[in-house]
Order: sequence, then C-alpha cells, then structure tokens
Amino acid sequence: MSSKDFRFGISSSVQGVDLNQLLIDHALSTYFMRLAEEMSEFELHVGDVLLVDRALRPKKSDLVVVAKADDPELKITRFSEIGEGAELWGVITKVIRDLQP
Repeated sequence: MSSKDFRFGISSSVQGVDLNQLLIDHALSTYFMRLAEEMSEFELHVGDVLLVDRALRPKKSDLVVVAKADDPELKITRFSEIGEGAELWGVITKVIRDLQP
C-alpha cells in the first residue's frame, strides 16, 4: 500500500491520515483556490476548493488555470482550449467539495 492509499474500517492500530501526503505532490508549487462562481461545464461549484499545481505540465484534457495580461482575474479552461494572450498559471489536480452546504 502506498503512502497515499488508505482503507476504511475500524482497527486497534488507527493511524492518522496526512492530508498533505494524500493531496499534494509538489508542496512548493501547489496552491489552494476557492471557486467564486458556478462552472457547470466543468462540474465545479461555488465554494469548491481547487488544488492547483504550477509544477505540472498539462495534458490536452486537463483543467487549467490561466491568466490574461488585460484581466486581473484568473480563469479556468481546458488546456486544449487556451486562447491567444492567455498564460498557463497551473494545472488543477484535485477538487475538495463540501457535501453539506
């Protein structure tokens, strides 16, 4: 079992789960972002926390965060759809969602 795997159940030798090890591959280049608006086309909801890794090289279908020189807000899109004037900011690796609003 790798350090990122865990099993459900009750055991007499309960070990804690380190969320840093479970969620983050590159600690120095990973950022947490909270989504401010609904993005149903990507199944992302207001309040979702996105883990964005700036060290990764994106693949065609990856969700990425981009920055545009003329816009102070970061945007989310598919890597394959990055338009002119947009600079790759990071790759979204995970989503943390509150199941009880």
